Amino acid sequence: ETVDRRALCLNIGAALRKLHTKRVDVQSPDYLGVPLCVSRSRTYSIIAWEAITHVDALKTCFDEVFPAMSNYDVTRLPAEARAAVFGHFDCNLTNILVDVEAAGGPSISFIDWEQAGPNIAAYDFGKFLVSVCIAVELQDAELQAAVADLVQGYAPEWDRAATERMKRSLIAMMPYVAAVNFMSNVRHASTEVGDRWVNRGRAHYRLWSKYQAHWALATQDPSTAPSSLKTCFCGVGACLLRSRGADDEGSCTIS
Repeated sequence: ETVDRRALCLNIGAALRKLHTKRVDVQSPDYLGVPLCVSRSRTYSIIAWEAITHVDALKTCFDEVFPAMSNYDVTRLPAEARAAVFGHFDCNLTNILVDVEAAGGPSISFIDWEQAGPNIAAYDFGKFLVSVCIAVELQDAELQAAVADLVQGYAPEWDRAATERMKRSLIAMMPYVAAVNFMSNVRHASTEVGDRWVNRGRAHYRLWSKYQAHWALATQDPSTAPSSLKTCFCGVGACLLRSRGADDEGSCTIS
């Protein structure tokens, strides 16, 4: 049955707001004191760094995506986007159930909670949008409309400035999410037979390449980020490139 796209995005936004305001005392087993999108991007990148030697089909893509990971400092996102929440982390199309007969429009339920835990607010949206854009090729106007409805459903009380910041941030998270998933795809492709994970890696690479410029459009001066967060984040790309002798003047906190 056909679902009205606008109603669907509004209700997904509302469902994510409800999820993000939950208080959950049990932490994810791999929680390291920073948002899961940060710790897992580091972990996946380190594993992919070793695994790519067994995945020639993705090597060229990897050589582009891996260095870019060093630019993904989430403390540079606006406060609305980097807000600490309890997140689903794997909010893709297969993990969203829609009851089209529910009163008041489509009712949204999330399944597959094994990766849930502390994260930033924008990540679940980025994951959803990447999943949609891999399944269906959206025109720019369609993507912008979907983002506007997601944010309206998530925080209808926000003023225009906060709404616009969040909208830019959701699209900015798309290359971040695509890069994280690409690294995970490399890991799986290195150990599993067949082209399934290579094809997924290529799909995520295409999304990353298409939207990577949007990261810079949403991020802000890092001097405005909370000092308590700054020392928690390190560009894993720069860190690992330095381990191969590449020049880099940045600091590194990964051991």
